[in-house]
Amino acid sequence: NEAKADKENSVYKKWTEGTICTKDFILNGLRRGWFDTEKVHTDKQYLTGAEMADALYKAMAVGLDGDLEFEKKLFYYLLLDNSISEKDVCLLLYEQDILSKRDKDYKKLVNGNLDPYRFIKKKISQSEIAPAQLALDPCSASAAIVEPDSGKLLACVTYPGYDNNRLANKMDSGYYFKLYNDLSLPFYNRATQQLTAPGSALKPVTIAAGLNEGVIQAGTSIFCDGVFDKVTPFLRCWNHSGHGKLPDAAAGLAASCNDYLCEISYRLGSGNSGTFVDKRALSCLQKYAGLFGLNQKSGIEIAESPPHVTDKYSIPSAIGQGTHNYTTVQLARYVNTLATDGKIFSLSLIKGISDKSGKIKEKKPVIKSQAKLNDYIWNTIRNGMKQFARQNTYLKEMKINIAGKTGTAQESKTRPEHSLFIGYTPVKNPKISIAVRIANGYGSSNAVMAAKDILDYSLRSVQ
Repeated sequence: NEAKADKENSVYKKWTEGTICTKDFILNGLRRGWFDTEKVHTDKQYLTGAEMADALYKAMAVGLDGDLEFEKKLFYYLLLDNSISEKDVCLLLYEQDILSKRDKDYKKLVNGNLDPYRFIKKKISQSEIAPAQLALDPCSASAAIVEPDSGKLLACVTYPGYDNNRLANKMDSGYYFKLYNDLSLPFYNRATQQLTAPGSALKPVTIAAGLNEGVIQAGTSIFCDGVFDKVTPFLRCWNHSGHGKLPDAAAGLAASCNDYLCEISYRLGSGNSGTFVDKRALSCLQKYAGLFGLNQKSGIEIAESPPHVTDKYSIPSAIGQGTHNYTTVQLARYVNTLATDGKIFSLSLIKGISDKSGKIKEKKPVIKSQAKLNDYIWNTIRNGMKQFARQNTYLKEMKINIAGKTGTAQESKTRPEHSLFIGYTPVKNPKISIAVRIANGYGSSNAVMAAKDILDYSLRSVQ
C-alpha cells in the first residue's frame, strides 16, 4: 500500500536506490505495515513474518510472469551485475532460433574456443545477423545519391528499414509492435530526419568564404603547428604534431587542416580593424552556408527535418562543428552543388505523374537557386577534394577520379563519433554525387568504405 509506506524511511530509500533486495524490502515493509496482507491467499491461517514475505514475493512473481517491461528491467540489472556474460548474450541468438545450433560456431562458442566479440563480428560480416538486431552503436546508416546535371534524386536510403507490405492493407499487428519497440528505430528515416554535425565535410564552405571575401587567396600559405591558439579556448588540429607549411588553399582542404580553416574564420572575424569579433565571423559563415543552400530543406516530398546553420562559436563552426546540423539528403544536395559549380536543385522522389488515361508526365527537377562564385574558387575546392580522395586509402583504389571529403563529429563523450563522406565522380563531367552517413560510426573511414561499395555498384549499373 503506497499510501502507508514511509518514503523517508532508510529501508524504503535503500530499495529505491537498488542497494537492498526485494525480499528484504518486503520483510521490513511487513514489520512497518506497508503491505495489505488480507489479499494474500495461503493454506495456513497464521504465518510468520518470513512466511508472509515469501508468500507476497511469490504472488508478485506470478503477477509479473510474462510482463515484458519487467523482464527488460530484470535483464538490465542482470547485465549490470555481470550475472550474464558476453557468451550468454551470444547464446541467446541460438535460444531464440535466430541462428541454428547446427552451426559449427555454436560448439566453439559454448566451449569457449570462439571469443564472443569475434563471434558477433563474424556473424555480421557473413550477413547471418544484422546490426539492427543488436541495436548497438553503430546500428544505422543512410545514403543519398543525386545525378549532378539533371538534379534527379537517384537513391535515398535509410537503414534499418522494414517491410511495408506487412503494414499495408491487412495490418500485421505483431510485426508493428516489434518494430515499434525496436531500439534501432526502423520507423525513423535517417536520410531525411536525422540531424548531425557534418564535421570536416563543411570545410569547402569555409574555403569558399575565405576566398570570396578576400581574406585568403588560392595561393595563401598557412603554417600548422597542431593547435590554433589565437582564441580561447584553443582548438587542436586532428594532426596534433601539425601539418607544417601548407602552400595553398587546396592543400589546406586536402589535408583537412583545422588550423588552416580556423585561420580563415579568424580573419573573417577580424575585418579591417584587426580585432577578432566572433559574431562577425559567424555571420559570414552563415551567409556562405546559405549560399550553398544549407539553410533550406532539400525539397523532398516526405517528412524532412529542417537544417540548422550554426549560430554559435565561429572558430569550431569553420570546421563543421559549432551547432551545424544537417540531414544526409541535405548534404547530398550540398555536394551536388559543389559538383555542378553552384546549381542548387529542389530534390524530388517523384519521377513522373500519371493521369487517368495512364499517360505519364515526367517531373523535371527544378534549379532552386545558383551559388555564384568565381571559377577559380570552384577549381580550388575541386582540386582540394580531388587531392583528398587521392590520399585516401580506400578511394585511391577506385579506377576513376573522385572528389571527396570526409566528416567526423563527436557529439557525445559516451558514444562514438559520427562517420560521414560526401563526394562526386568522375571529377570532370560528374555522373554521381553522394552522401553517406553512419551515425556513431567510429570515424569517417567506415562511411568511405560504404560509399566506395555504393559507387562501384552504381557505376557498373550505368555503364
